[in-house]
Amino acid sequence: MPTAPELLKSFPAITGFRASTVNAVYRTEREDGLIPKCEGSSHADVDSTHATLLLLGCVADVPAHNAAKAAQLYYDLRDKDGNRAGDAIAAMLDSFDPRGIEGHLSDAVNSYNAYVVVDLERPRISIVRERAGRLPTETVFGVKAAKSREEGVSTTKRISGKVLFELAAFMNTDHWTARVANAA
Repeated sequence: MPTAPELLKSFPAITGFRASTVNAVYRTEREDGLIPKCEGSSHADVDSTHATLLLLGCVADVPAHNAAKAAQLYYDLRDKDGNRAGDAIAAMLDSFDPRGIEGHLSDAVNSYNAYVVVDLERPRISIVRERAGRLPTETVFGVKAAKSREEGVSTTKRISGKVLFELAAFMNTDHWTARVANAA
């Protein structure tokens, strides 16, 4: 599990968001208690839930001071079975954990061939899973209203399977080697 500074350093390169945006969203989420604060000289460890909240806060397209509220709103959106969108995305990130990949191999394959669409007009998240030879499946969290059809107006942001995979790989990498090298 990485520390918060390790996540902040790598997150912009993984997701394509500007470092200033990531830092502002992180600061807001930390102040609102969504991401753990560092205690003393030790850095707080972050997990896939924290990475998901940071991702949703950056995607939300709101002023930085509202990012934590937006991230929590999107995280808590529910599907028809009552499952939360943030938990589903965090589970996708956890499915790439090499320590338990044997038990999650089919989940990891399904996650790699998936993408997340965040609707900025209405609070809605769709997770679309594509499979060779089959129609894509879509799980919708939140408002079920029709999407905007106005031309030239993009009201959604897409988080690709590649970004999810790279973020998952980072979250599930052993970071102790780098920490020992920095301490020396």
